[in-house]
Amino acid sequence: PLDFIWKRSARIAAAELRGEVAVLQTEEHRRQVAREVATLYADHAANLLERERHESAHVALDRLKNVAQAVIEAGDAPPTLLQRVELAIARHTFEENRIQSELLRIQTQFAALLADDQATIPTAEPKIDAPSFKNEYAATQAALENRPDLKTAAAVYGWKQAESAAAKGEGLPDVNLEAGSKEDNAGRDGMFLGLSVELPIFDKNRTATAIANAESLRAEVAHAQARRLVEGEARSAFLRWRQLKRNWDNLNAATPASTQAVALLEATAASFEAGEASLLEYLDTVEAYLEASENEIELQKALRLAAIELGYATATPVTR
Repeated sequence: PLDFIWKRSARIAAAELRGEVAVLQTEEHRRQVAREVATLYADHAANLLERERHESAHVALDRLKNVAQAVIEAGDAPPTLLQRVELAIARHTFEENRIQSELLRIQTQFAALLADDQATIPTAEPKIDAPSFKNEYAATQAALENRPDLKTAAAVYGWKQAESAAAKGEGLPDVNLEAGSKEDNAGRDGMFLGLSVELPIFDKNRTATAIANAESLRAEVAHAQARRLVEGEARSAFLRWRQLKRNWDNLNAATPASTQAVALLEATAASFEAGEASLLEYLDTVEAYLEASENEIELQKALRLAAIELGYATATPVTR
């Protein structure tokens, strides 16, 4: 058979490109898993910090409750004061239980991702910094160069082009080279060499070629769409991270909000013990402390998630 001359190379090219697609798909899956694991680290750290703040507030509220009971028994305050403190304690207890459930969910998902029932997320606060890009253009260029899903789309397009070329080649006739020896009627031996060609000579494999051409066109469109999507995701991820980074820097430009809240809580506690602050003032300070802490924790978590998304959108590792 001589068809290897004009058919085999196209078949091999299509097969090799299909193998490249499979490799890139595996790389894309690895990128997604890395994103999921990093997100769990950020969620875990935020919940641990939130639990710590609620536990501190709970200690202060328990102290308030004891004082409230004493002053009510002495007739110096109405029973509604104790009810207000107990409602605050119940609310914080509910939040602590919710946080604990969330930590359990994160731990379970983490162990499942690592396929290890004994795997645990370290309690140390993770360092998650975004990859460094000068501007959104640099982030976009990194995404265009690195994203395995975009490389996959390009490889699929190349594969479908090779399939189209192979389909066209299949329309060419199969030709066989024949060689041998024979004896004629006169008893003389001789060699012969010839070609055999299938009929019809040119069927062109029209249907399969048309299908392959359509799939090639579809892959070309999908590649163009993937490129636009990658550019948009990288630009959006960079702008979101940059804005959150500015917000975080502004919040911590002088003294962090949480530090100020802790200082206020300690000062109010001292004033309360000295008889200079009322129960209600102390209770309001505890609530303000928690609100300031939660806002800082949420912003820090959002910044970390934005860093993870920027790394994911540009296929660039984050520092951790």
